[in-house]
Amino acid sequence: MLLQCEDLVVRYGLIEAVRGVSFAVEEGQIVALIGANGAGKTSTLRALSGLLRKAGGRVTFRGQDITRAPSHRIVHLGLVQVPEGRAIVATMSVQENLELGAYTRPRRDAPAVRAEIARLYERFPALALRRRVLASSLSGGEQQMLAIARGLLSRPTLLLLDEPSLGLAPRLVREVMRIVSEIRAGGTTVLLVEQNARQALALADRAYVLEQGQVTLQGSGREILADPGIVRAYLGVAPAAEDGRG
Repeated sequence: MLLQCEDLVVRYGLIEAVRGVSFAVEEGQIVALIGANGAGKTSTLRALSGLLRKAGGRVTFRGQDITRAPSHRIVHLGLVQVPEGRAIVATMSVQENLELGAYTRPRRDAPAVRAEIARLYERFPALALRRRVLASSLSGGEQQMLAIARGLLSRPTLLLLDEPSLGLAPRLVREVMRIVSEIRAGGTTVLLVEQNARQALALADRAYVLEQGQVTLQGSGREILADPGIVRAYLGVAPAAEDGRG
């Protein structure tokens, strides 16, 4: 088991956003966390990566207890988050944003970093064409590709992706999901929070449905996706309507 989250609690003041969430991620899987807005998905990811204080519960990663570990330590261990909204540095170039993704790596890794950036430019040719321009000039889809590429330069064992298709046109949503599948095929485990539930469930080996800060359902992605009643009850939309989202 790569990641084990047990009875996680996250609070914002007196408001309990995550209430005893438990789930596991096995190495080599894509695991999806899905649910309506405000269900606690992003809060869960931010707590796992050390960006939010955990008010309760226990998290282990690669056999180590990281419940109280600071975010920089968690990144060094190989758990890396690509945040909702991309969080690229708009005033830096595409190349500089990519180099920033490798900031945790030792200086002796510089040749390897350059080689990895070259490979990422091959994977994302739109970024290669614009490597010297400011990241603020990229389209929404290009910014998402940059955010994912930057995360990969931290050499994650487990990549946390928070709403990677948010605000993108359907064609770009499909492209992002293809990239997520390729990331897993390349040996990186993925924990995916995604508002486009049908796309996420189609990819996921395992899925957990969150509702009001709690896990209310779990199973394989295809099991959950195959049951129209479950989709309607736990995601708040009929399966047919979901196709037009994203």
